[in-house]
Amino acid sequence: MSRRKTQDEFVADVDAINPNIEVLGTYVNSRTKVHVKCRKCGHEWDPIPENIYRGHGCPKCGHRACEAAHRKTHEEFVAQVAATNSTVEVVGIYEGSEKRIRAKCRTCGYEWPPIAQSLISGYGCPKCSGRVALTQEEFVSRLADVNPSVEVLGDYTNARSRIRVRCLKCGHVWAPSAYSLTAGYGCPECKKTESSARQRMSKSEFESKLCAVNSNIAVKGTYTTASKPVKVHCKKCGNDWMGIPNNLLRGAGCPVCARSGTSYMEQFFLESLRLVLGKDKVLSRDRSAIGKELDIYIPSLSLAFEPGSWFWHKDKLHSDADKRSLCAQAGIRLITIYDDYPDGAEPPFDRDCLTINGVVSAGSNERDLERIVADIMSEYGITCCFSPQETAAIFSSASSKSQRMIHDEFVEELHGINPDIEVVGRYTYKKNRILVRCRVCGHEWKPIAQSLVRGSGCPRCAGALKLTETEFKDRLEESNPSIEYVGGYKGNSKRVNVRCMVCGHEWSPFASSLLRGHGCPKCAGVLRRTQDQFVREVSEKHPDIEILGEYKSSSTVILVLCKTCGYEWSPKAETLLTGGSCPNCRRLRMKKARPS
Repeated sequence: MSRRKTQDEFVADVDAINPNIEVLGTYVNSRTKVHVKCRKCGHEWDPIPENIYRGHGCPKCGHRACEAAHRKTHEEFVAQVAATNSTVEVVGIYEGSEKRIRAKCRTCGYEWPPIAQSLISGYGCPKCSGRVALTQEEFVSRLADVNPSVEVLGDYTNARSRIRVRCLKCGHVWAPSAYSLTAGYGCPECKKTESSARQRMSKSEFESKLCAVNSNIAVKGTYTTASKPVKVHCKKCGNDWMGIPNNLLRGAGCPVCARSGTSYMEQFFLESLRLVLGKDKVLSRDRSAIGKELDIYIPSLSLAFEPGSWFWHKDKLHSDADKRSLCAQAGIRLITIYDDYPDGAEPPFDRDCLTINGVVSAGSNERDLERIVADIMSEYGITCCFSPQETAAIFSSASSKSQRMIHDEFVEELHGINPDIEVVGRYTYKKNRILVRCRVCGHEWKPIAQSLVRGSGCPRCAGALKLTETEFKDRLEESNPSIEYVGGYKGNSKRVNVRCMVCGHEWSPFASSLLRGHGCPKCAGVLRRTQDQFVREVSEKHPDIEILGEYKSSSTVILVLCKTCGYEWSPKAETLLTGGSCPNCRRLRMKKARPS
């Protein structure tokens, strides 16, 4: 695959593979859809060319052309598995990429029947990765390592099923889920006894411990025991509420402040995943995928996370279920995580629903989050191991971003961003409007607070207020004397025709950008790169990457080839310019670095 096929070559290939398919569209590359028509039934559709090469035919006819003629031989398949998945031994006979085949793990000896293509894609032994049930002996052995004070009485079925066990300390018999035992959860009666002992602290001891955990919370009511609610006061926002002392000591904070931003748990996942995958690969509060907001979404993995407190979600499970259904329809795996979940209770959803007993906050149950991130990333062949410095940075950033900003903090931050804006009103929340005044022109207005910290300024100074055409021309002369107005002004949010008096270049920018001082793009050197310029810049950064496609703009995808491994892919041009490299080489390096 040293070069891209031409249109004629592609048409000839399709005729040879499946003469019943007529190519109607223009061939771009093997992964870009092309419009075709079935000569047998007249059905038109847009397949990926790669699928036609694999033998896929008309979906209406249900015809898969020449499958037997183009199928790998058994020896070819075995050789390919050996090259990509050396820990797996092929036991059965290969009958096609989508057929199941008997395979054996060279590490643990487990045999299972995966789909043949999954072995070539790098999927390994499900038992080694924990995706299949353990035997009774394996479960007992693993439990002895994790929970030596728990004795198994019943028969082990799978991780989600309940199993009868006995506590060797107090003799209590109960039936928790097997997963909770291997996750380290112990006897509930022993926990009650320990909790009861903790409850017998004095009021002064409780206040002292609470101050150490969260100095922003003051006790206003009468403290009795650690399990009975007590009236407390938030020094940051002034909110009073009834908090359970045990939860407060675990790190639970003010519910008003907590609802004002994202949770600590969500910020922890977001920061961790962005550190592993890259900031641009992990989206926060995305609405484009399913039409509803996903807390964390990773498009490249078709994976989403919805972390939240059971206290807030237990009354709106129908909404969580709807979101999971929409994700399933869109082919997205949604993992729901609830903290502060009742000990020993079954999760509300059968799969991809994780629960944490206790409140997750700064300094409390954080290791559970680390384990969840590492386990899930390992399922996708991604090693997740942070240094102590990286872990500390994640904890610090998640703690800072999950706390609501108070009025004084907002004023201080805004002054650092735009000292020309004076805060007149009272800051309440980032999405609420706040009264401010421009120190330059005296104009007062009520923008959304968040827009100010993102850099938006006075609309009158920037010309965002409605101007006449004459007023716009006068302001343009003041802010951009080298730009000549040609015509078409309809408001500062619309495009306007202008000409550069220096080089004569004509273009149509937004009127507001001209009033903010943006000048001629040709003089500034920001016009689109030529093909040769782009190829030269990429070759300087990545001499092992060959450009196959035509460069259009930095935000447009372009077909490229890795000279090292021969892999073709279509990244955004700006990804290559900012240092993005071959994803296949990266996967192979990570696979080699993974412990065997």
